[in-house]
Amino acid sequence: MASWAQDRVAAEIALHSAESQLLFTLMTQKKFPEDGVDPLVLLWNFYGQEFQFNDLVRLSIQDQAGLLNLHTIHQGRFLALLQSNGLSEQRSTEILARLLDWQDSDALVRANGRESSVEFGSVRNGAIPDITELEHVLELSPEEKQLIYQNCGIFFLGDFNPMMAPIPLIASLSDQLSAQQIALLRESNQLTRTNFIEITDIKEEEDMRFYPSNVMKVIFKSSVNKAFVTRELVISLSPYAKNNLSPINVLVDKS
Repeated sequence: MASWAQDRVAAEIALHSAESQLLFTLMTQKKFPEDGVDPLVLLWNFYGQEFQFNDLVRLSIQDQAGLLNLHTIHQGRFLALLQSNGLSEQRSTEILARLLDWQDSDALVRANGRESSVEFGSVRNGAIPDITELEHVLELSPEEKQLIYQNCGIFFLGDFNPMMAPIPLIASLSDQLSAQQIALLRESNQLTRTNFIEITDIKEEEDMRFYPSNVMKVIFKSSVNKAFVTRELVISLSPYAKNNLSPINVLVDKS
């Protein structure tokens, strides 16, 4: 027992050390490899693929701009995600309508939607504070929850970055074969903006940007022998913050 406790402390120290190093590098280095950069830049990615940080710690980083924002839903992309993953048009439009009615401030009911009523109870009429609140909007199957939770978010308001999107979302914007090619390039650390566009035929639109944002979810996993420690952070970085503004804002912290 004493040995396990010591190992756990060692795992926690390793995790906190990795966190400090990662945050410092994110704040001081460019996100894509260039000559003379910190070695960590050569290891990391921003599409959620886990990598070995050091002997004790593994981590993953998911750019929140690579997810569909549920507060300001792009309806076409959201429906494409659902339908390309097996949901019917009727079910997809029902989920979208219920989510829109749950968050909007009016009392107008969309087709397939639902507003506050004696029969169904009240809706939020505001932005959901946690993505799992979807389970109060309507009943979702485990497969539907997994699909939405992995490909959607609530933390980033800005240009969408399809290059950092999960593979199912990329497939819904292009096709399965293209998405599989992107997955292989990610595995071999050979994905670039140029080959992403060539393979997927996804062109930059007015609301798109092919560069990682400063809002990201980081999952740390630290292990020493049989002691295992995890931590999940959603952070917003402001490298040029001045005066009393914090350069690092922690939006979610789960251990």
